Amino acid sequence: FINVNNNLEAAGLFGGGAKTVSRIANQAGSFFVVDIADGALLKEFVMTDVSISNTVDLNLNELPGSPITYDADGDKLLDWTYIGDIDGQMWKINTHSGDTNTWAHCVFYDVTDTVFNGSTVDVDDDSTRREPIFYTPSLARGPNDSLLLFFSTGHVENNAVANNVTTKNYLFAMVDDLA
Repeated sequence: FINVNNNLEAAGLFGGGAKTVSRIANQAGSFFVVDIADGALLKEFVMTDVSISNTVDLNLNELPGSPITYDADGDKLLDWTYIGDIDGQMWKINTHSGDTNTWAHCVFYDVTDTVFNGSTVDVDDDSTRREPIFYTPSLARGPNDSLLLFFSTGHVENNAVANNVTTKNYLFAMVDDLA
């Protein structure tokens, strides 16, 4: 359940999927919260993308996987949702307020933000790490009421890419202090 304007609603949460030629612009780059009872749209989050060319392109940010949700305070209502995109970004969506106007989203992590060898110089080209996040992340409780978020990159939906031995994919373990 989710608190929608101080009413408890059974809600479906899902990304717009992968882009196809027949899709309406920005549909694939949206995250939807819908009322299960009648299918009414409760909230749409548009995941704009400026990471590739520094220009907004709503079609680049496809959300092909399923989200994972978390009840942070044990009240049996969804507080946080995480979903990955085709551009290698993990999104965090805040729905803990009962007011849908205050619900917000942000990029929780971008796979190109990491220097893997511990140095201050990034030895990997950003484009080599910008692989899609296709599958649902996993969660575990961490120390001091933090949340551990696990996800990986990879393009197993495309055999040519999946079988390319030069493509690097990564497994990430992140700590979220739920702020």
